[in-house]
Amino acid sequence: MNIEFTIIKSQHEKTMLDMEKMTQSISDNIEKYKEFIEDKDSYSFTHTHLLKESNQLKEKVRMLLNENRKLLVEQADQEASYGEEKRFCDEASKNIHPKC
Repeated sequence: MNIEFTIIKSQHEKTMLDMEKMTQSISDNIEKYKEFIEDKDSYSFTHTHLLKESNQLKEKVRMLLNENRKLLVEQADQEASYGEEKRFCDEASKNIHPKC
């Protein structure tokens, strides 16, 4: 009977130790889970912020491209106008000063 008690007591101590380890493991995992949740929230906030920034930059690029197109058209019009004015001046100059 004494041996049986010793065996049962030993098993009980081992079981209690195992339960203690399991409880500690659960606590550690809960802490890790909380850290993961905080990281996820942080990443989510950062992602949202960067997405808004990206969309704003895309909109600015679109506006600048449109402005650039308008300026190119305006520049082409001015070059064409300059060419016509130069031709007109050359013709007028020939008419004013005929060849000798």
